[in-house]
Amino acid sequence: MVLYLNEFLEYANSFDNTWAIKLQRIKKFDVEKKYLHDMTGDELVNLTNSTGTRAVYMYRQILIKYLEWLKREYFFDTSIKIYKLKNTPTDNTFIGFLDIKELRDAVDGAIDTAQYNSISVNVPLATAIYYLEWYGVRKDDMLSIMRDNVTDLGRKIFVPAQGRTIEIDDEQAANFFQTYKYMEEIEGIRKIVLKGDTLLRTSHEGIKDTALRKVYTSMDDVRLHCNVTFESGACHRLYQIEQKQHSPIITNENFSQIKSEFHLHEMSSQTAHRLLRLYAGYKEAYIARLKEEQDRKNEQSYL
Repeated sequence: MVLYLNEFLEYANSFDNTWAIKLQRIKKFDVEKKYLHDMTGDELVNLTNSTGTRAVYMYRQILIKYLEWLKREYFFDTSIKIYKLKNTPTDNTFIGFLDIKELRDAVDGAIDTAQYNSISVNVPLATAIYYLEWYGVRKDDMLSIMRDNVTDLGRKIFVPAQGRTIEIDDEQAANFFQTYKYMEEIEGIRKIVLKGDTLLRTSHEGIKDTALRKVYTSMDDVRLHCNVTFESGACHRLYQIEQKQHSPIITNENFSQIKSEFHLHEMSSQTAHRLLRLYAGYKEAYIARLKEEQDRKNEQSYL
């Protein structure tokens, strides 16, 4: 049961109606018919765990939004419950993208779905944002990139806000940025121009809301939400580093590489352990996929 459900629906619909819809869905997992705010933090964690490995992250985010709203609007003490939902690990099941191709397929599918449903999407902008996130550029830093910062036929992008150059090692992504760099008009889309020389040619609101929200709400794919793309890209880079070193360098004793790839100026022990668990899940899933691919090749060679 959800206290003040209608009020929360009205609030949620004001920025994204999928939050409210999915919050209603979660009630079916509440077999004891207790109010969500009366459940303990552990009970809420167990409730989200029952939604399945792909959905657990999404449902935790929904409950956190709801509990934060209850605390803000009705002064309920939900701090401990929010903490539990944010910091209790699910398991090592990785929810994200193993490589850039998986990301591209998910974004393309979401865009196709949005367009099928007559939802106007700034496709180049959405694509650029997801690619930049994959390569470790946080949304707040994206508007610092100028068109002239894209060089070497799209294979290098200097990010002034981070003081570093990212290497675009995927040919399709590099070709995209080389084309996007010179793109002036996007058919059917009203441009919001801050500076004509900025790569994305939009506002902070455009980055965080307009382009992406229409994409990830068009498909029930939790991987397109929040920071999943950014963290997936970081995990992918960590794995590649380990392969070059021929030994596991991401350990409980060595958090420096995690701090570097996630571009964190400060990192608490709690954050470090969360990211370590995230990377362990990624590594397990990636190795499992490599084994499946090899097994498939072996089977075909016998045919």
